[in-house]
Amino acid sequence: MQDQSEPKTRVFLIGFNRCATTSFHRFFNANGLKSVHWDSGRLAKRFYANIGADVPLFKDYPEVTVFSDMIYLSETTFIEPFKEFERIDRAYPGSLFILNTRNCDKWISSRVQHPRMIERCMSIYGVETAEEVIYRWRLEWHEHHAAALRHFMHRPDDLLVYNIETDTPDKLGAFLEPKFGKLDIEAFGHHNGRGKYERMAKSKEAAAS
Repeated sequence: MQDQSEPKTRVFLIGFNRCATTSFHRFFNANGLKSVHWDSGRLAKRFYANIGADVPLFKDYPEVTVFSDMIYLSETTFIEPFKEFERIDRAYPGSLFILNTRNCDKWISSRVQHPRMIERCMSIYGVETAEEVIYRWRLEWHEHHAAALRHFMHRPDDLLVYNIETDTPDKLGAFLEPKFGKLDIEAFGHHNGRGKYERMAKSKEAAAS
């Protein structure tokens, strides 16, 4: 029996980091949907600890509706639970999934700029050059996207593929509103690493043209 404090529908972002996860997190919170984003790596670490303990995957976040930036990177460990979408789907039936994505080359360029990410991944992967790390990232990118599309092939209402560079917030609203009601799509913007905010208002521009 579901605890009455737990959300009836959960939302999981299953795209890679550096794909507007902060923007999604702030959008959901602005719309009154409790969201957890990264949580200093605790979100990812607790996920695998809970698997080992054979308890619910997100038991540490019983009142949270939206989960994003499920990643933990240290000098010796790199885990990305968002790749476990099949396990999450089985554990939380009726959930919605968002594959937040962008141009792969631009994503790699953004990831390379992340402090010490290349160096840490070189050590963890056991490789000697940044090029080898980037090759692996690119391979994982395409494999993950293909796996997600394949898993949800016959369930288009459960997966939203959202390109942060080309899609508009009304697409996000159309996907979520059947479960959550009317949302303020104007609350969705792009938050870059310097904290600047840039409205993604293409839908309004199109309507005015």
